Amino acid sequence: MKFINNNKIQELIASGVLIEEKAAQKLSLMDNNKLNIVINKINIKKPTILTESLLLSYFPQPVKIIKEFNVIKPKSIQEFVNAINLKYTSLQNVLIQKTDIKNIVSIKNIGNEHCIIIGMIRKVNDAPEKMYVEIEDPTGSIFVNMSKNSFYSKIREDDVVAISGKKVGNIFEAEDIVWPDVPLRTATVGNGKMLFLSGQTLNDKICELIMDADYIFVHNCAGWE
Repeated sequence: MKFINNNKIQELIASGVLIEEKAAQKLSLMDNNKLNIVINKINIKKPTILTESLLLSYFPQPVKIIKEFNVIKPKSIQEFVNAINLKYTSLQNVLIQKTDIKNIVSIKNIGNEHCIIIGMIRKVNDAPEKMYVEIEDPTGSIFVNMSKNSFYSKIREDDVVAISGKKVGNIFEAEDIVWPDVPLRTATVGNGKMLFLSGQTLNDKICELIMDADYIFVHNCAGWE
């Protein structure tokens, strides 16, 4: 381990703290005012080893705010309904545009012939002996028997799907299910660290984490401890 010949640094060493080489190099470039700050911090916190990241945490850098998010106000029931309808319409259009989707009918107009219905899953029955879901569209709802379909375990409430099959009595017997396509994206290559702070009081420990992060998300922090 390499130490710089400086009285202030020697004072740090004499206090019993071990100094990392990179930290020692940065200390050698500091003036007496900054060194005094370091000494005071060490006397208070009494760390065993002064690392480079710990040293940098003693001198917080200005944080660049990339974007601020407004607090979302509570939504009304009508706004919630509009959001659900928008989701349904958007995903319905994706399913309709698929080239292999034909013979689409609304739930209200289901006949006795083989057809395809598009709707949002309203309810999923968990009982293994009754593998059915309830699906709805703007015209109505119907129970769908999924016992012959291997995708049953993947279905979730609020999914928008296309189901092919045939109506038998009051039940729609499913043969196949189609989900909207999700475009595949190339994974981002590289490393990075993100730090999420919420309801925190900033202190030296938090500051050390901040110095090591590439991006910081802050919500409702109370300031310096």
